[in-house]
This record gives sequence, C-alpha cells and structure tokens, in this order.
Amino acid sequence: MLGRMLLKDEDTKDFTLMCSYDGKPTSIRLHHAVLVAHSPYWRRTLIGKHRTAYHWRVKNATELEAACALLTWMYTGDYFEFKGLEAIASRLAARMEMNDLYHVLVAASSEAPK
Repeated sequence: MLGRMLLKDEDTKDFTLMCSYDGKPTSIRLHHAVLVAHSPYWRRTLIGKHRTAYHWRVKNATELEAACALLTWMYTGDYFEFKGLEAIASRLAARMEMNDLYHVLVAASSEAPK
C-alpha cells in the first residue's frame, strides 16, 4: 500500500526515465532511490552521477508495457503487474540484473499456457 502511494506521489519524484521506440518518446517520473534499491544495473548507472534523467531505448510498445510493469513492481512488489508479459519482463529483469525477479518471471512464463 505504501509503495502504491509513493508511486502516485508526483511531488517527490526526482528522476525522469525517457523511453522511446520508433521515435515515440515516453517520459516516466520515478524516485531515484527506488531504482537504486532494486537493481544493480541502476545502482551502477546512477550512483555517484548527478543524473536527473536517463534515456532507455525499448523495442516496441509491448516492451514498454513490460518495462512499466517492472518499474511498478519496484514500488509495489505485486507480480500481477506482469500478467501476459512475463517473458519480455524476464529479459528486462535480466538486463537490469534483478536476478530474483528474473527467476520468478521465467518460472511464471514457463507455466503459462501456450
């Protein structure tokens, strides 16, 4: 519940993640500390650098949706955010070195009906 409240709190968000595919940019406001707390990739990318924004290229709308689900999970810990996106989200989790989440998503995608 606290994570959902923090996710909605636009006033305290201090970081902008720019995602784009096919030249279509999407701006997502986040908390720097949440990214750093959940991902070694973001920790390396952001710690010690006074970045307030980062550009992250995604391949298509589905990958963007999976990225948004992954970012929401960082706040809430709710796995239902990935419904139907487990395979794509597991690749993104691997890229961000979120190993525990990666293994959960791989298991979920292999259990999904084909």
